[in-house]
Amino acid sequence: MEKYYKPIIIVIILISTFFLIRSRRVSKSDFELLVLLEQTDVMEVCHNRLIAKQNNPNINFVKVNYDDKLYYNYTISIHGVELCNDKERLKKVIEDHYKEFLKNEWKFVF
Repeated sequence: MEKYYKPIIIVIILISTFFLIRSRRVSKSDFELLVLLEQTDVMEVCHNRLIAKQNNPNINFVKVNYDDKLYYNYTISIHGVELCNDKERLKKVIEDHYKEFLKNEWKFVF
């Protein structure tokens, strides 16, 4: 019976590692859905700001409060309004944000 202790321990470690990795996995489609949802939110805020700017050219969005969901978005406040004009850069910024977030949460994208 003593000769089976090492293989049993190795098998238990391998199985637990497999389940640990499997539980921390995020599918590529889920990742793309997260990015698309965030991109939609940012574009909606950009659209709201554009309409407000057309209605009142003197409006200023410099000190928009985070409670104002109509005109505030964290990504826009960090990276600037220029993201509204460049959709590829916006997608890249959001993907980088979620990759860093998932890395901090010890999750893997497969």
